[in-house]
Amino acid sequence: MPADAAALGTARPYVRARGWDPASVRATRYAIGITAACAIALGAAWPMSFLTPVLVATFLGQPKGLTLKAGVAFFAMVAVACAASFGVTLLLDYPAAFFLSSVLGLFLIQDRSQAGMAPMLATWLTIALLLIPFLGVQSTLLALTVAQALLFGIAVAVLIAWLTCVAIPDPTEPGSGSAAKAVAAPPALPPADVRFRNALRSTLVVLPLFFYFHAAELLSDALILIFAGLLSGNPAFSQGFKGGSMMLLANALGGAVAIVLYNLLILAPSFAFLLLAISTVALIFGGRVFSGTKTAPLFASGMSTVLLIIGSVTTSTAEADAKVYTRLAQILFVVVYLVFANWLIDALWRRKVR
Repeated sequence: MPADAAALGTARPYVRARGWDPASVRATRYAIGITAACAIALGAAWPMSFLTPVLVATFLGQPKGLTLKAGVAFFAMVAVACAASFGVTLLLDYPAAFFLSSVLGLFLIQDRSQAGMAPMLATWLTIALLLIPFLGVQSTLLALTVAQALLFGIAVAVLIAWLTCVAIPDPTEPGSGSAAKAVAAPPALPPADVRFRNALRSTLVVLPLFFYFHAAELLSDALILIFAGLLSGNPAFSQGFKGGSMMLLANALGGAVAIVLYNLLILAPSFAFLLLAISTVALIFGGRVFSGTKTAPLFASGMSTVLLIIGSVTTSTAEADAKVYTRLAQILFVVVYLVFANWLIDALWRRKVR
């Protein structure tokens, strides 16, 4: 957006990214921001800190990066969702009202996403609504602690992403060419009935996981709900087996890279080496993310998988050797589940129409 570019152009960056091609600037900014996020989040290791680099990668994976105004608005929206999700836990003594409120909240998020809400925002609102009420079943204090940790991590991610964009602004600034002056038209929204159907499908896809985790009280596997929230909003899963198989390939690629990084860390157990390895991977993946090719979203998803696995393993006190493979298995399970669930719902829907 021109306003975003203007905000970055009027700042006083430490690095003037002029003369480089846009893809190189964005890939460099992407790698630097992710490395900084890993240094802070994995070094401090507060609860849920491994999500901060993932969010920074999402922010910086956008061509224009992040403005402070957009970051603050994002934080405020997730804060409201966390407060509402925590409020839902107060209904635990009334199971029908608890589950009805959760289902309605999930549907409203998906409906707003279909109506033009940023997919990234819808994803993190979904995570809050899936995770906080689930933890509230175990302990209200635990749910409150996780909500606070989640918001703290988001605040850190917004600050890192914004400062990175100030230091390395996007090369497309106002006055630099006709492309900068052009105002992109908002994407056309699908018809109301299509939006309703897509929102309903996205809600139905995550509900079985939500209900199963609540019924079985699988607190030790709560990360699966986080992975489901992160991945469920990806439009590739609604494109049938072809789109789903590409997401499976992307996450398998990210998992393979994470396993290689982990084994290298065993040989060279150094935090500095970890940051160097992550920055190298981020720079390579960043080049593909901003390549403009059809595979760009796959590399973005793969980078998120790398950060999720490495982050959750290095900040865990449990046996790391087993955790790295467990995390990969959990992510691949969620991907396969989402592919199958979307296919099943579409098949039943088509059968009903006939």
